[in-house]
Amino acid sequence: MSSSDGRWCTRARELYLPKAWLEDPDRCRRAGIPEEREMATKPVLAAEMIERALDAGIEAEWTTGDAVYGQHAWLRGRLEARGMHYVMAVPMNQRAITPGTLGVEGRADQLFAALDGRAWRTRTAGTGTKGERLYAWARIRINGPAETGEHWLLARRSLKDLTDLAYYFICHAPEYVTLAELARVAGARWAIEETFQTSKDETGLDHYQVRQYTGWYRHIHVLPRVPERHPLQKGGPHPSSEHLVRLSLPESRHLITRIAWHRQPDPHHVIRCSLWRRQHHAQQCHYKARGHTP
Repeated sequence: MSSSDGRWCTRARELYLPKAWLEDPDRCRRAGIPEEREMATKPVLAAEMIERALDAGIEAEWTTGDAVYGQHAWLRGRLEARGMHYVMAVPMNQRAITPGTLGVEGRADQLFAALDGRAWRTRTAGTGTKGERLYAWARIRINGPAETGEHWLLARRSLKDLTDLAYYFICHAPEYVTLAELARVAGARWAIEETFQTSKDETGLDHYQVRQYTGWYRHIHVLPRVPERHPLQKGGPHPSSEHLVRLSLPESRHLITRIAWHRQPDPHHVIRCSLWRRQHHAQQCHYKARGHTP
């Protein structure tokens, strides 16, 4: 979900449980899964999380997601009912109807293949590690409930290989939306995925050995907050920061345990101790690399 100021929310979390699990009461009981928990697909879980966020007063303008969610018409209908705009990926065989008396029905790839080359425009999908991520974009207006905004099919292709039509999107947008805005929202999905990858690398988001339903929720709830509570992750200046080794997974876990799960220690003291350990380790590595001990 994207807020109006461009910030991205990744706080909601729900555990997807396969049908085989829920059909095994003994297994669910051993794992601590509540008896009232019912089978829910990923699009259903996504709709519940989004509606829970909106009901809590979180302001968001756009929703984006991959084809697992984009091809789910029920989810798109729920978003439109809540006044949410979206740019969702869809497979190339997604069918749509263009407006008009003799509207054309076809697959997404067929509709875009019929476009004139002048329909494609170069737009940015956001800033990457090497600068602006520029692609060629085109859109086709499609049928949808007129009272809820405009409906579009959107496609992205490489600037170097004009046959590389790799991504298709279905969009629900406000009136007079620009192609640049649709491209921006479509590109934001990769920024969200990068955030999850960073959480995996830096804080061990996917490094857990929990065996209980409650334990999983505790783990997922605490880890995304580590960058907020650790000033080094936000680039906060510190006189000795350039002499520190990289924040490791064990050190991240230590910080989580000491700050989030204990009442007595002062968070500032815990972080100071962490800085000392990492600086001391850096000195050890320095002397060891030169073949002598301090």
